Amino acid sequence: MMKMNTKGYKELLMQRMFLAIISSIVVQFCLVTCLLFITNLNMDYTSWIQNTWTTVTSFRMWSYFCVLAIVTFFQGVICSKSYSNVPPYLKSRFIKFCEIFTSQNILLCGLHVITGSLLIWLHLSIKGEWVPFEFKQNVFSNDASGVTLSEALSMDKVPIIQHLGYLDLITMAQKDKTRRSILFTLSQPGGHPYNWNCVVEKCTGLIKRFSDDVNEACVKAQEPPLCSSNSTMVVESKFQKEYVYRMRNLTKENVPVSTEESDIKKLDNDLKLLSQTFIKAKWNNFLTYLLSKPLISYIFGEIEGGKVCHLLFNGQSVIWAAEAISSLAVLSLNEDSYGVAQKDLPLIINTLLALKQALDKLQKSNVMAKKQDGNDRFDKEIFHSLRAATKRSLYRIVTSFEAYFSHMALEFTTMEQLHSFLVYRE
Repeated sequence: MMKMNTKGYKELLMQRMFLAIISSIVVQFCLVTCLLFITNLNMDYTSWIQNTWTTVTSFRMWSYFCVLAIVTFFQGVICSKSYSNVPPYLKSRFIKFCEIFTSQNILLCGLHVITGSLLIWLHLSIKGEWVPFEFKQNVFSNDASGVTLSEALSMDKVPIIQHLGYLDLITMAQKDKTRRSILFTLSQPGGHPYNWNCVVEKCTGLIKRFSDDVNEACVKAQEPPLCSSNSTMVVESKFQKEYVYRMRNLTKENVPVSTEESDIKKLDNDLKLLSQTFIKAKWNNFLTYLLSKPLISYIFGEIEGGKVCHLLFNGQSVIWAAEAISSLAVLSLNEDSYGVAQKDLPLIINTLLALKQALDKLQKSNVMAKKQDGNDRFDKEIFHSLRAATKRSLYRIVTSFEAYFSHMALEFTTMEQLHSFLVYRE
C-alpha cells in the first residue's frame, strides 16, 4: 500500500489557498479602481487620470485594503477546511438543520458579513459628500443641469437627497469659502439674495417643524389615555335635548310648520350628522375597551415614546441645519458684503431658542428616562448631540453678535433667554 505524501499534500493545499486569497484581493482591488475611474469622470482627461491615480496610491486606500486582506485571508482558511475534510453523511433533515449551526459555518457566515460590510465601507470612504450641489445663479433662468441646493433641502419625500443637502450645507459652512461667496451674493436681475433666502427658509422650517413635533410628542406622551365615554354622554344628552318632549309646559305653543324643501333637507342632515357622531362615539368606546386589555394594548396600542424615537431617528439633518445656519451667520460678518444674512438673525436666534426649549422639555419628560428597545442607545446619542449642537450654535451667535444685540429687533423674552448664554451658564 502506498503511503500518502502528507508534506506534499499540505504544500499543494497551501498553494491553492494562497492563490485563491490573492486572486480575490486582486479582483476587489481592480473593481474599486474601476469604480474610482468611473466616478472621477471629467472632461479634463489629465485631471481625471491624476485624481484616480492619487486616490489609488494614497495611504488611506492601502490601509483599507490591508484590513480587507486580513479578513479575506481568514475567510480563505475557513473555506479551505471544507475541501480538506470528507463531508459527513447527513441522513435526516434534522441533522442537516443542526449542521448549519456548526462553529465553522457560524464563523464563515460572520466573515462573509464582515467582508461585505468592509467592501461597502471601503467604497464609501474612498469616494466620500459629500455631494456639492449647485446654486441657482439666476432666479428667472432654468440653466441648472442638476439638483440645486435649495431643491435638495426641500426633498423631505426623498430623505437621502435631503440628508446629502444638509451635509453639503454644513461642509460648505466649514470649509468652502468660494461657494459661500456665491451664497451671499445677490441674484440678477432683481438684486435679491435668492440663494440665502432659500437656505435660511429651509433650515429654519426644518428646525421649527422638529421643535413643534417634539413638543406635541411630549404632551401626548404625558397625557393619560382619555376615555371616550364623556363624548358619548354629550352626544346622548344632545340627542335627548333636541328631541325630548316638554312635559311640564302646559301652555299651548304655536309651532311653525315648515313646508319648504330646504328645511326638510336641513333636518335630515342634522339627523344624519347626529347619528354619525353617536356611532363614532360608540366605536371609540369599543376601541378604548379593547385597548384596555394588556395583551391587545401591547400588540396594537401605540408604543409609549415611539413618536419621540421616530423624531430623534431623523435628527441628524436638524443637527446639520442648526450648525450650518449659525456658522453661516457668524461668517457673514466678514464675508457678507451685501448684508443679506443680518436681516434674518432674529429669526435664526428665535428658531434655535425654540429648539432648545423643546429639547429641554423632552429631557424633563419621562420619555427619555424609560427604556425603549434596541435603538435606545442611538436615540440618546442623537438627543445629546442635538442639545450640544443647539447650545453650540447659540453660543457661536452670542459670542459673535453680542455687541450688535441692541440694534436687532429682539423681543424682551428673547433677550432673557439669551442672558444665560451671555453669562456662560448653559
